Amino acid sequence: ANAGLAYRGVQLMGAGFQVTPEKARMLLAGSDRQSPSPVRDYRNGRDLADRSRGLQVIDFFGWDEGEARRRHPLLFQHLLETVKPDRDRNNRAAYRDNWWIFGEPRRDLRDALEGLSRFIVTIETAKHRWFRLMDAATLPDNKLVVIASDDPFVLGVLSSRQHRAWFAANAGRIGEYEREAVYVKGACFDTFPFPDAGAALAAEIGVLAEELDAARTDVLRHSDALTMTGLYNARARIGLGDHGSDAEPAIYDQGRVGIIDHLHQRLDQLVAKAYGWPDDLADRQIVERLI
Repeated sequence: ANAGLAYRGVQLMGAGFQVTPEKARMLLAGSDRQSPSPVRDYRNGRDLADRSRGLQVIDFFGWDEGEARRRHPLLFQHLLETVKPDRDRNNRAAYRDNWWIFGEPRRDLRDALEGLSRFIVTIETAKHRWFRLMDAATLPDNKLVVIASDDPFVLGVLSSRQHRAWFAANAGRIGEYEREAVYVKGACFDTFPFPDAGAALAAEIGVLAEELDAARTDVLRHSDALTMTGLYNARARIGLGDHGSDAEPAIYDQGRVGIIDHLHQRLDQLVAKAYGWPDDLADRQIVERLI
């Protein structure tokens, strides 16, 4: 049921593909105005966990060399100077010969996202495991795991304690975090059994998931100091009995961490109901039942 849903993001293999919006506008000034722009917004794990750098990328996927050169000469020249020298030294012929295109442009991912206005994404290696919605016009980096679905029910289940228990049992581990940290697509998503929820319950889970995603997006938009990592650090302290009222009141209050925690708890309860299980199972019991 999960086949064809989870993918890695694009792998640029050339820092020159990345440009600031200002640089992109300058380079696009020399382009054929009738030609579609190959410049797209771009996000990696750092952009999602911390503050977005607002970078864009020059994405010539689907363009042959001559067409790219003639229609977007300044963009092409920029890649000629910043990407081609390194790609010329690459041992792999496909990377050398198609130097104006990302090393791994992920055709299958693009096909899977066709027709979607948004998709679900998580950072491959992270301290906290959370999922969020991303606009389909944005290209995800190779270190992001993309779920090609715009269904908020899917987001809600992935955001639940039940999926976190499955993730913890199947994740890759890394010493820096001394705990499960790496979301291994094949083990953590492809094998995960979603609940067969009825339409009404699935819709209720979806509404809560949308509210959670909107709440996090809103608080991050209105504060330069808050980050997703900071929000979930504060939420983790709630689980330890520390509501952050003394240590970090700004993060707790401005980040609406209590509301975020409440929405997660409600999702946990509803997803447990969707599976037909009590909501007080231990993680080990959840994993046994999922298996």
